[in-house]
Amino acid sequence: MACAPANQEQRVNSNNPADSPVYETTSARSPRGESENSNARQESGPRHSSEPPIAGDAVDLGDFCAQHGIVASLNVERCVSTNLGPIAKDMLWCSRREELDDVRVAYYVALYRVQAKRLQKVIELNYAAGPRPMEDREHDFTYYVKLTTVVADDGKSFELKDEAGLGCDDGFKNIHDEYGSNPTQEQSITQLVTKICASRGKYSPLGQHIK
Repeated sequence: MACAPANQEQRVNSNNPADSPVYETTSARSPRGESENSNARQESGPRHSSEPPIAGDAVDLGDFCAQHGIVASLNVERCVSTNLGPIAKDMLWCSRREELDDVRVAYYVALYRVQAKRLQKVIELNYAAGPRPMEDREHDFTYYVKLTTVVADDGKSFELKDEAGLGCDDGFKNIHDEYGSNPTQEQSITQLVTKICASRGKYSPLGQHIK
């Protein structure tokens, strides 16, 4: 959809490079082939959060493009303004989610900037992962781990850090407690969470990991 966020759930074709994903837009649907045990895991192990990945005023992508005289096509769920960088009005954050399989979902936040009359992706970070919401609970998000993005007051950097109560240390412990009886599943989730937690730290407005 040109210059407008999609109001539908997105899936990413994992055969494409991560920095240039191809999206397949699909309507929201109930989990496929989940057992009673997987539903129980969604009830007990992961933890709840209703906080957005980054604070900010909601941005209408169509209006943003019109103001900058550009055309762009993004399949995202939400965009917000930011005070990051020397020309903050030319930058915005957008978030999306990606189904990894029938029971797991990864969440991403990306920083975009207007350059050379184009909306270019500066960096995309995997900030959370968790079980797919159960049928009739599409907005009841739970997470194995969840990070939050905080922009410095001076706008010269941003930091990806643990969200209170959903941080990496507790996340690894909870994964072991919940999935330890299934080593294969525990290893799979642990690898996913390890990758997310490795992205913690400070970044420049150009997406460089500086700490």
